[in-house]
Amino acid sequence: MSYLNRRVSNNRIKLKCFLSTNYSQIFLRFIFGCILLIGIIQSAAIQPQKISLYNENDKLYILSNKNFSIVYESPTAWLIEFYASWCGHCIHYTQTYREIAIDTYGWSSIVRIGAVNCYSPENEQLCTDHKINAYPTLRLFPPDTTFKSDKTVDIPVSDAKDVERSLINKLETLEDRQKYWPSLTSVSRIELSEFYTRASANTKLVVLVFEQKDDYIGRQLILDFSRYYDQLVIYRTTNMGKLWKKLHLSMQDAPSLYVVYRNLTIERLDDTVFPLDKDVGKRNLFNYALRTYIRKHPTLIQNYNDDDLEEIILRKKALKNKNEVVTATKQQKSINNESDIKKVYMLDMESGLDFMLRREICKINEINNDAYNALVKWLTVLVKYFPGREPVMTYLTRLLDEVKSQPNGFTGNEFRRMANRKTEDAYLPTYFQQWRHCAGSANQYRGYPCAVWLIFHSLTVGQVRFEEKKSVPSDKLDMIEVPLAIKNFIKYFFGCRECSDHFMKETVNVEDIQPNKYEAVLYLWNIHNRVNERLHGEISEDPLHPKLQFPPIPLCKQCHKLDKDDVTSFNKDRTIEFLLEFYSKDNIDSSNLTDFQQQSIRKLRSRQKWKQINENDGNINNIPDENSDNELSKYIKKSSLFGTTTMLLKHFKIYFIVTCFVFVIFLRYRFCKVKKKRYTL
Repeated sequence: MSYLNRRVSNNRIKLKCFLSTNYSQIFLRFIFGCILLIGIIQSAAIQPQKISLYNENDKLYILSNKNFSIVYESPTAWLIEFYASWCGHCIHYTQTYREIAIDTYGWSSIVRIGAVNCYSPENEQLCTDHKINAYPTLRLFPPDTTFKSDKTVDIPVSDAKDVERSLINKLETLEDRQKYWPSLTSVSRIELSEFYTRASANTKLVVLVFEQKDDYIGRQLILDFSRYYDQLVIYRTTNMGKLWKKLHLSMQDAPSLYVVYRNLTIERLDDTVFPLDKDVGKRNLFNYALRTYIRKHPTLIQNYNDDDLEEIILRKKALKNKNEVVTATKQQKSINNESDIKKVYMLDMESGLDFMLRREICKINEINNDAYNALVKWLTVLVKYFPGREPVMTYLTRLLDEVKSQPNGFTGNEFRRMANRKTEDAYLPTYFQQWRHCAGSANQYRGYPCAVWLIFHSLTVGQVRFEEKKSVPSDKLDMIEVPLAIKNFIKYFFGCRECSDHFMKETVNVEDIQPNKYEAVLYLWNIHNRVNERLHGEISEDPLHPKLQFPPIPLCKQCHKLDKDDVTSFNKDRTIEFLLEFYSKDNIDSSNLTDFQQQSIRKLRSRQKWKQINENDGNINNIPDENSDNELSKYIKKSSLFGTTTMLLKHFKIYFIVTCFVFVIFLRYRFCKVKKKRYTL
């Protein structure tokens, strides 16, 4: 026992030496600092980047699959925009939706405003569940909405004024209204004495709005002050009845704002205030007049606070100024970053195909009839003319065969399962939004639309090369095959609603294309340049990649010529030569595809092996030997480093802490020696 006590005492001395050494304390602080820094780096490396067109400063809720549950069974209604951050019209619409959110911010006790980015992978299933197939979609969720409720209502996408009016109309007719919601209906055949008797006992102030039948000012004012529903009641009247006659009012006096006193007298408010901004508008004038009256009589409304209303007015002015500044800045952009692009990257086109087949087309609920025919034609031109690698072309061929085998159509989810199938000789890698030339300066720029245009142009050029090899006579050329397939794909499957509508207008004469082998190439090229001209200077334009006429002079100087008036135009013959060369298979760079290919094969075979293990009750001897598949073994060995690195990065903090702790113990044991004594029993 004496021996054991002395050994314990000796270890305590060592521990005391370890904790008291200055070097050890400095070293420990250094280690904990490294752990903190590594944690920050790891979070930045592992966590996917959030993609949103809105931020925390906007007066709306940024919703996702993680927090969308607050919409279900909510005591308030919700107006939600489902958008895609790649969609040019969605980017352009952000300013309008911000204005809607600002205008309706005071209505938060009745309806709240939110937005969901369907392009974000985490929200894909959410948007599929809600059957969102076009962007942007504005949807109103009534109070107490459940997940499977069919009571949601879509509101037409328009300017802020029309959306707010549509929202008011829907709120006015909702069946599932909360009891505390104020009435938006116009009152008629009512006496002054009835205003207070109709209101609750706690009502301190009654306000009356005279307006015409189609006016919305009264309803907007009611919603602006809806949070004070138990103390403030606002009525609106649009019927020229007894009340109008008694007060000697006519339509020329509408709209006007009055406060009703308990002694049955009234006082007009909107002609007693003079805001600094003369262009404030009637709604803001009424709002300002009523707020001024309440501030002059502070005992009327308890807990009254209009700071947020002041902020809303300031934000709306700032938003208007921001729109003007952004437009002016865009128009001044003349940087040409396209001049250095000499190649087409297969990474962009395969990424575009990946998103197109596994995300875009799948969002359609039922693919049948005309949509089914459009899909068959689209896959057909891809199989015939897309300049893809052998496994990708085999994948497309098998996908087309499977689609053709189901002529009665299928659901979007069923097509997703078809598109997700891969084998070692037929696959389209999953790229998770990876871009090369199509990468924008921010997440909302370029990307998928850029890749779609590359695919379109490569198909028209691919058709020319295909027909040249077959030596098809000019009178038998089907030059509308590719443009017509592109048109129908855009019509039925392209998510950007306004983009699709514009493309339909651009291709209205697609069937008039002449049977010239270069006609389809020029047809699509002309459309693309007209689109660039229309969108140049818009808010959706990438400031570092302005939409210019293609090809620009630095990329093809011979494609341009000057006419008699020194106006630049395109040399048609030289432009055709350039397009055929630029979008040819020989000009496609496939250097960035290997890692993704290896990753896809490795994951595929791992899943297949795991499935086989389960089918054989865990008998691993029944699994084919990896050595029988030399190519697979090479893929697994080469890609194993990627998987190991990812695992180490994910759990690096734990490994680092354990390693440092062992290292410190070793140092203390090595350099902090204590006299050792030998003891005998």
